[in-house]
Amino acid sequence: MKAFLHRLIRIVHLSVTSYGDEARSGIVTVRRYRILLALLTVLIMLGCRGQKSTKPPIHLVPNMDNQQKFRAFGENPFFTDKRGMRSLVEGTVPRGYLQLDDAYYLGMLPDSQFVDNPVELTMELLKRGQERFGIFCSVCHGLTGQGTGIVVKRGYTPAPSYTDERILSFKDGEIFNVISNGVRTMKGLGTQIPVDDRWAIVAYVRALQRSQNARLEDVPEDKRSELD
Repeated sequence: MKAFLHRLIRIVHLSVTSYGDEARSGIVTVRRYRILLALLTVLIMLGCRGQKSTKPPIHLVPNMDNQQKFRAFGENPFFTDKRGMRSLVEGTVPRGYLQLDDAYYLGMLPDSQFVDNPVELTMELLKRGQERFGIFCSVCHGLTGQGTGIVVKRGYTPAPSYTDERILSFKDGEIFNVISNGVRTMKGLGTQIPVDDRWAIVAYVRALQRSQNARLEDVPEDKRSELD
């Protein structure tokens, strides 16, 4: 490769020397330009021959290629403790996670009073609650909410029945709070069940309670004929 480049340089030198007299006399021939253009073309093609290179590509504006940064566990002289890894500023909230509505996200008001279900009650919501209840709750509470789930039958601490007077007296927000944070032997499921689904489960629990204490007046008139 080096020998080839030396030959090219030699040819350029000879071409310039050969026509030196003409250049000094102000006579520039077409032939000289053709030779130089051909050599220039060869040099350009050599630069695009496609061979691998370990050098980084050339960027006219390399601001994003070479920027100041600190690697994990690296040193940062700006801070007194010299640590490059910093804790989040107190009060930092991820985008989209600013939860200002206590009634919706906590099930209670700032004065700790539990609220009614803030989500509109629809058949779609109840079906979603039934599905989530079957996945997360029925193993302990049973499909009917009587506290006879499969793990209880195998020796786990029995869960209370939803038809107990104490549970019936709970407000929707209190049931939501128990689902979120747990109580006694029940662990909190707030990290596993999204807020919308927790309220859907609350709505379905209310439906289960109503089904165990329903009266004929609770059934729509157009559906009463379907009862035995």
